[in-house]
Amino acid sequence: MFVYMKRIKLLIAFLNFINTYSISVALGSFSCYVFFSKIYKVQANYVVASGLALGVWFIYTLDHLLDGIQLKYKATARRHTVHFTKKTVLIPMLAIVGVLLLLLAFYVPQTHYNMVGVLMALTVAHFVVNYLVPVRFKRKFFFKEAFIAFVVSVGFCIAPLAEAPFDLWPHSVPVVSISLLLLNLTNLFIFSFFDKEADHQADVLSLAQLTTDMTIRRLSILCILLSLIFMSIGLWQEDVSVLVWFVFFAMQASLFIIVKNKGYFQLEDRYRFFGDLIYVYPLAALPFL
Repeated sequence: MFVYMKRIKLLIAFLNFINTYSISVALGSFSCYVFFSKIYKVQANYVVASGLALGVWFIYTLDHLLDGIQLKYKATARRHTVHFTKKTVLIPMLAIVGVLLLLLAFYVPQTHYNMVGVLMALTVAHFVVNYLVPVRFKRKFFFKEAFIAFVVSVGFCIAPLAEAPFDLWPHSVPVVSISLLLLNLTNLFIFSFFDKEADHQADVLSLAQLTTDMTIRRLSILCILLSLIFMSIGLWQEDVSVLVWFVFFAMQASLFIIVKNKGYFQLEDRYRFFGDLIYVYPLAALPFL
């Protein structure tokens, strides 16, 4: 029994570490970029993929750190409290990663500069609105979940095509990008749904603060079904392969299971671990593409 309890504690500590420090998101960024590059049959640029992974980690960590500093001891979410208490370690780490990103920029092909510029502009816009615009205005016009879902989709689905002329883009682009956008949106709906109480206590604006639990669950399931429909149409039209369809189906099924089992996934922030883990699924398919 003692050994079992010790293993459980180690597993919980591992899950908390992965969740808190956005490890799955960074790894998922890398795997998704390479995955979509292979789907489109373009050469994957691993410098860009590494820069994307580091950039995503930098943005997520900075976002959590700023939230933690802003909320201070009002913070109730683990990611905010940990980032606030560990700020003396995380700030130098952010500086180091920032320098690495600047160094990587010298090895990124010029054809990617416009795409990088768009992603940076969208990210800066998110931070400006999120931290400088009063909440009473954001409630009226800023749909945070949709904005973030769009930026992530551009980074994962469109960035691999930075070197390809627009008129030569594959026919699969609309199908996979819309399907992924819907999954990103579902993931953010789920996080908002599970974090509702913590966000309310910390006065953090999210969709869950503006609607009911039933509505956000229905929206999540609707997005999952629409994503499945789009991918199935793509499979029927032969724009995507059976393997790609199965990768998306695994992501869709995982999010559906999380939505339908709040009691289980609420514990120890399992919803966040398994929600972010879907972006790592493509890694398993890479050897077969």
